[in-house]
Amino acid sequence: VCEGGSVVLSANVQPTGTYNYIWSFNGQTLNTQNVSTLTTSDTLTAGTYTYGVEVWNNVSGTSCSATAEFIYTVVTDPTIDSIMTSLPNNQMCVGGNVTLTAVLGTNMLNSNANVTYTWTRNGRTVNSAVGNEITENLTVAGTYTYTVVASLNNNNYNTGCVSEPQSVVIEVLEQPFVGISYNGLLQVCQGGYVELTAIVEGGVDTPTLTWRRNNMRISEYDDDYTIHTDTNDRIGTYNYSVTATYPVATGCVATSDEIS
Repeated sequence: VCEGGSVVLSANVQPTGTYNYIWSFNGQTLNTQNVSTLTTSDTLTAGTYTYGVEVWNNVSGTSCSATAEFIYTVVTDPTIDSIMTSLPNNQMCVGGNVTLTAVLGTNMLNSNANVTYTWTRNGRTVNSAVGNEITENLTVAGTYTYTVVASLNNNNYNTGCVSEPQSVVIEVLEQPFVGISYNGLLQVCQGGYVELTAIVEGGVDTPTLTWRRNNMRISEYDDDYTIHTDTNDRIGTYNYSVTATYPVATGCVATSDEIS
């Protein structure tokens, strides 16, 4: 049982008849009435205890007796300190993955205790969740509340010990938008240039920008929002695009349409 709980112990004596009972706790006789049942103390702290009972019959002139012991284990309630997530600010974009990890409190670790976890998403059980860590792929924008509860069993016996629920909110955003604006005309003479500016909307955290000309990266313009096209003397058409990349964990990435 958990701390604060108790159970009723019953002396099962064969053959049936009228008997006398003396109960003990860790070898010390308890001041109990002559009864066949005993309710364990609800003030015991976590640990292992021994309850015993001695039984003898009420037949005059006989001295038949028997003893029995019961090993009784008290465990602390499981606690979940927090839920860790793989996301910055618990935000991500549609199509991305989130990993949630329930951090169990250290106060209840017991060599004979096993912990099971029940996860819910927006109030519905996540049937695929096993253990204290789950990974979800979220494809619809919105707000998702994940809640986890830890249950404790001891030697495969359900103790009824359950933690307080711990929750975290994950916000799923639409993929960001990236475009390119420009001043003036897109047609220039030899030696001229056009000023291009990246327009970035949405996403999670600060993106990194990568510019490309004819699908080739222009590394000198990395993370620049405004660039100048090359002052090229060669007549031709040049295609420019820009990609906004966010922390990988968020699943957010977008590339502009090409501008020529």
